[in-house]
Amino acid sequence: MNIKNIIYNYNQRKAGNRLSFFASKYKNRNINNETFHNSINEEYYKNFSILYKKRCTYNIEKALNLINKKLKEYKFNNIYDIGAGEGFLNKVLKKNNIQYDQFYNCDPYQYPLIEDNKSKHLKINFDQTIDLISKSNGINLITLCSTIHHMIEPAKEISNLAKSMKKGDLILIAHEPMNDIYSTIAHIIMKFTYFFSEFYIKKQFKNKLEKNNKYNQIINSLEEKGIISDKISALHIRRIVDYQVGYKLDYLKLSIPKNKNEGYWSIKNTCDLFYKNNLKIIKLIKYPYISTKLKRPLQFINDIFFFFRLNTQYSILAIKSKI
Repeated sequence: MNIKNIIYNYNQRKAGNRLSFFASKYKNRNINNETFHNSINEEYYKNFSILYKKRCTYNIEKALNLINKKLKEYKFNNIYDIGAGEGFLNKVLKKNNIQYDQFYNCDPYQYPLIEDNKSKHLKINFDQTIDLISKSNGINLITLCSTIHHMIEPAKEISNLAKSMKKGDLILIAHEPMNDIYSTIAHIIMKFTYFFSEFYIKKQFKNKLEKNNKYNQIINSLEEKGIISDKISALHIRRIVDYQVGYKLDYLKLSIPKNKNEGYWSIKNTCDLFYKNNLKIIKLIKYPYISTKLKRPLQFINDIFFFFRLNTQYSILAIKSKI
């Protein structure tokens, strides 16, 4: 099988088809697709937020450090962190001594644990954040870390965000999947390496059992609340939450018909949309990443992946050049 034929390019006209396919199989008929999607996300983060705090962020921070060197050359007043999650990006920017007046953590599901006089926690969604940005004074840095791959319609959402930006405003999109042939091959190589490494140090079984228990809790809660009418698998939940992650080829396991799959948002889609919306790219970093809680024992493997450029993710900094 030619791998080029199974990497689906993103098709904006079909946006949401994959969600509709999942919903037709698993949701309760009395709720709509949006409620189905939001409920799964809410239950997922309720159970898995604690694990995100334990993940290895070595490669992510290494890439962001390169971005932050360029970021220090610009002045801005406010930071709007869309999809702030547990407050990871807030911590990274503080660690790098990035200067700002106010930091807004904007997330519909989580409250970051960061407490200081410059940070405000706003439990708001994407559209509400855009409204705040459009009404704000001063120069803004808008950040989206691990956010775009959760979107059903990234082309629409990012275009709306770009329209809310003033000339001189900055945007940082961090830790997103490249979703191309190269990143797919890189992921397969890294997956095998990590699997054997985790198996060797006898952590694989313990990690898998912990995750399985949490997925069972999610499924039980969705059933009790009347969100799903049929048993949904852990992999379905993961791919509904991480909606734009395609380089792992999980959609093949889920038997999604090609006409029901709109494809996956890629690094090329982001760069093309930036150009279309007068966002000039300042810095683009590609790097390898695979989720693991095994930090120190496998850090040397991360360095090897960096050396051989087995890139799966990217972070990109841009500035609004004109309205």
